[in-house]
Amino acid sequence: MESCGLHVSSGTSKNGISAIQALKVVHGMRDPADGLLRKTLTTVLNAWGSDLTSWDGMTLRAVAIAIHRNWDTIDCPLC
Repeated sequence: MESCGLHVSSGTSKNGISAIQALKVVHGMRDPADGLLRKTLTTVLNAWGSDLTSWDGMTLRAVAIAIHRNWDTIDCPLC
């Protein structure tokens, strides 16, 4: 998260993510060394910016699932 300029937040802030459960789910979907969490965060940043509404838990999970299911065919940059 820090490499993407983000942090865990207990409230709402521009670069803070309070959807802790979603972060845990995304982190556990693949081997952490694969970088799914970083790819998910980068994709959300590129698509919607670091607006407060970008860090919704359902959005993070949905983007992560799309990347995970298309892992071998999708090209996602890292932060």
